[in-house]
Amino acid sequence: MEKTHLNSTWKSQLRFALMEYFNETELKGICFDLDIDYETVSKGLKTDTVMELIEMCQRTSQINHLIDTCKRQRPNVSWVEIANAAAQDKLKKKKIISSLQSNKANFTNDQSTKHRRKSLPWLLVGFALLLIYAFINDLLPLEATQIILPINEQTTTHETNIPTTPKTPPPLGELNILVKDQFDSNAYGWPIIQNVSFVGNGRYQTTVSQEYWHYPLMLPNNQFQDVLLSVDAIITSSDGNGGFAFHFRGQDNGAIYYFATVTIYGEVIIGYRNDIQGEVQDILWEKIKGLTLTEGVSYNFVVINKSDLIEVYLDGEFLASIEDTQLVNSGSIALVPFNWNGSHTNVDFDNLIIAEFK
Repeated sequence: MEKTHLNSTWKSQLRFALMEYFNETELKGICFDLDIDYETVSKGLKTDTVMELIEMCQRTSQINHLIDTCKRQRPNVSWVEIANAAAQDKLKKKKIISSLQSNKANFTNDQSTKHRRKSLPWLLVGFALLLIYAFINDLLPLEATQIILPINEQTTTHETNIPTTPKTPPPLGELNILVKDQFDSNAYGWPIIQNVSFVGNGRYQTTVSQEYWHYPLMLPNNQFQDVLLSVDAIITSSDGNGGFAFHFRGQDNGAIYYFATVTIYGEVIIGYRNDIQGEVQDILWEKIKGLTLTEGVSYNFVVINKSDLIEVYLDGEFLASIEDTQLVNSGSIALVPFNWNGSHTNVDFDNLIIAEFK
């Protein structure tokens, strides 16, 4: 299944691939092959090291060498798509810079000619334009003036504020509740896996280790379409950037699915994964300003998946949303403990509700 998404960048795809398919020892080997001192990119956390490696390769024009090296070691990953996207991005930036330089040269030549013809009137016009610019700049918010500037390079992980306009999930009374599970027993048949998951004490207790970056625990024998997913999630312990997630619209026994994740560091990740083809795409990766999760605290995690829309809420506050016209009509649902850059993450789930829109 070929998929393309808005807001998906080649940097984020490359970061996902490096995080998913290479351990730290292999990253050292990649640095050695590229003649890069590993100590110069090593930042303690694996995700920071990967990001610095990508940035260094971009600064030194070695992105293609990095992708080729990775392709030799993991040929089943879609490296060609990443390389093509990187090349298109580089070409686009060259065109922007060339255009800016051309406009600047034309503007300088025009100004010089006009100055020689009639200096005083143009000085007055320039002064008037400066006054107009100052007036407009005072009226525009800071965010608007920043968006106008095209020269700064867009980073993979963005930081956004929680919207000031309140937006909350719809009341459950307006929905048709399909599943309501307080995990007092395992009536719904959740997977019970040694050292991974267990139903007890009114919770679904889950663990994910360094061996995997997530562990989807799928609700069996169910297909859901337009639904609200709600669960109370508690990160009981994590030595990395742990978190929790829903998988939804799952196909092929959960091997293909969409996911929505919230991490300890306040990141919201919405994406698509195809384990059959070894494909991972983050449609959105947002750092929510001021948001961090605390171990031992219960958070109400809500994901709305209605038609092409995916929305994420935490404790009733809207965090992020995307629209994807390529969403399949229906699929399975899984609860997921999420682990990034650590040896383990333990998550307890409680009070699960799956409700469909009427």
